[in-house]
Amino acid sequence: MSGTTRQSELESLLTSVRLPAFTKSYQQFARQAEKEKIDHVGYLFQLSQLESDERYNRRTERLLKQAKLPKGKRLEDFDLTGFTGISQSQIQELAEDPSSMSPKTF
Repeated sequence: MSGTTRQSELESLLTSVRLPAFTKSYQQFARQAEKEKIDHVGYLFQLSQLESDERYNRRTERLLKQAKLPKGKRLEDFDLTGFTGISQSQIQELAEDPSSMSPKTF
């Protein structure tokens, strides 16, 4: 099997299992790994991290679009004086990392 055929088949497989970042970047990362003497685990880690980051970004963009939030609104501009039982620091912590707070916190 020629290199071009294997490359085409690999790209088809990556596309079929929905790994667009892998498909787009595997050659560039392979050259970088070879140049920097990164082992196969490091190479796969870098590709996986890129895929994960891109999926997170796409999901965030999709959810923001679905939420139909008003443009230009920021958490810092929200008046929290009428809220009791939750502090400004709890809101900031939740905004930075929603998984950091359990429902019992409130």
